[in-house]
Amino acid sequence: MSPTNVTFITGNLTRDPDYRLSQSGIAVCRFTIAANSCYRDKAGLWQEDVAYVPCVLFGKTAERLKTRKKGSPLIVAGRLKSESWEKDGQRHWRLGLIAESVHIPEAPKNETDESTSEGSSTPGGPPF
Repeated sequence: MSPTNVTFITGNLTRDPDYRLSQSGIAVCRFTIAANSCYRDKAGLWQEDVAYVPCVLFGKTAERLKTRKKGSPLIVAGRLKSESWEKDGQRHWRLGLIAESVHIPEAPKNETDESTSEGSSTPGGPPF
């Protein structure tokens, strides 16, 4: 079996995405996603844990994400990448996600809302 580095994360944006064009003209979008998980502790009480995952996205998909706001839900697929550097004589490292695709889930539809009943896209449409 060959090694595979594929990761899916579901969560919410912790702040508005940082969208920029690189010097070579490629769209780059940096964002952090908060992914929650719940578990029972030894006493049987529910506990919540949050992982804050820094992500970077390139190209046309980055352009589409630039209009999202803090709190927006996302499903991100990509590959993990670790970085290390030395600063002031100390070694630092971090783990992040190089996003390859992002899916923005649609808000739940309200049956009484007429504006979403006609001409809406397919729920759970393809990631872009």
